[in-house]
Amino acid sequence: MTLHFRRWLASCALAGILLLPACGPGVGGTGTGNGLDAGAIGLERFGAAPASVCVESFAPLLGCETVIGSDQPVLTDEHVFAGPCAVAAFRGDVVDLDILCEGLHFSGRWGIDGAGRSRYFGLAGTDPQLSMSEPATLEVVADGETLQLTLRAADSEILVGPLPVRPSGR
Repeated sequence: MTLHFRRWLASCALAGILLLPACGPGVGGTGTGNGLDAGAIGLERFGAAPASVCVESFAPLLGCETVIGSDQPVLTDEHVFAGPCAVAAFRGDVVDLDILCEGLHFSGRWGIDGAGRSRYFGLAGTDPQLSMSEPATLEVVADGETLQLTLRAADSEILVGPLPVRPSGR
């Protein structure tokens, strides 16, 4: 091996070693996290069971539809709702909500708790790029073509809402 090739090889090895720490927790690598999404954590935290949002009274606003091979409607596409202070993206039984006026973000999964209450269970935080850590729930109520969203803390205190949102583009 030539001297230049050995130096290049050593430089590559050193660069590889220096980059390894970037694969740790919190940067999208193979850290020690449990791999659960905010909705799964929220369901667990509130002792709730996952459920289909497409059986709720507001499901037609979300665009739930019956697909071939299924007897229950599902939400197959993302549907975005927006209002003066909020943008909500609904995908399947999951929602991501940005509350612009308050600088909050919520991510959760639809479920039913032990008291029979249906809502999104998840986590809230002040920056969607950082780990959200506050357990919260999101209630959804239909009012004509508008959804009223209310974000509650784990102790049921209202954090924000009700926030009116309508399907984007309407």
